[in-house]
Amino acid sequence: MPSRWGERELKTARALGASRQTRFRFESKADITPIVVRGLAIQAEVKTRRALPRYLVKGLEQARKYTPRAIPMLVISEHGGSSLVVLPLAAFCEIASIEPAHVDVSRKAGT
Repeated sequence: MPSRWGERELKTARALGASRQTRFRFESKADITPIVVRGLAIQAEVKTRRALPRYLVKGLEQARKYTPRAIPMLVISEHGGSSLVVLPLAAFCEIASIEPAHVDVSRKAGT
């Protein structure tokens, strides 16, 4: 039986239309195969935590509250550092026009 993180990697790979990569213990290898969106290769890394940081969840909830019909997106950065974008996986699939075999379509923050 796969571990929880292994199950999350598999679900994410399926949602993105990719494959989960098997690897040996201590082998450095991507969790899932790259996907190509509009000619750009995208390499996803899957991380699973017991709970997401509250500021991420609250930021997405705040964005959703302002415009409920819009896709919520959080932009976060370090002081003087580069910015990262956080959005629900189902929303990314919609934006990237990915038609996966199965996507958790929940619009709940952090999914």
